[in-house]
Amino acid sequence: YWDDRHEGLGLKVARVLPGGPADRPGSLLQPGAVILAVNGAEVLPTVGMDELLNNEAGTRVRVLIQPAGGGKPAEEIL
Repeated sequence: YWDDRHEGLGLKVARVLPGGPADRPGSLLQPGAVILAVNGAEVLPTVGMDELLNNEAGTRVRVLIQPAGGGKPAEEIL
C-alpha cells in the first residue's frame, strides 16, 4: 500500500501487505520506506508500479529502497 500524500521521488510505503513478499523479518520495505527503482528502472510519477511489475509475476524482482529511517539506499531482492 502506498502513501498517496508522498510528493518526493519514488513510492512511499504506507503499509506492507500481510503475507506478501516484503512481509518478512529484516525486509527494508517497511512503512515510511521509499521504493526508488524496480529492476533498475527508476520509479517516476509518470510510470506506475503496475507498469514496472508487468509480466514479473512469479519472478524475483530487484528493488532499490530508501530505508524508512534514512540512510543509504539499498537493494533488496523480492
